[in-house]
Amino acid sequence: MLSDYLILQKDVIKSAAKGNTYAKTAVKEHLRKWMEAHGKDHARIEAQHIIIHSISFLKRGEIVRYEKELFDFIQDYKTTGTTQNGET
Repeated sequence: MLSDYLILQKDVIKSAAKGNTYAKTAVKEHLRKWMEAHGKDHARIEAQHIIIHSISFLKRGEIVRYEKELFDFIQDYKTTGTTQNGET
């Protein structure tokens, strides 16, 4: 079920946006699961949601940096095959 593994706590989002390495790893693992389950396009939308949650506690330059980091991760990631939606 989607909600069983694709929930990311707001405090993890905040810690990752502030640079915590362990939280960044958790966010990237979350996005990896999105990519494997739904494809890169849906993972980009999820990354945008993460950025929106980060706006309240980051400055503009930090938001741009964090957004680039997440989108670069998605761009560079190689999916393992067909997603649940049938995309490759």
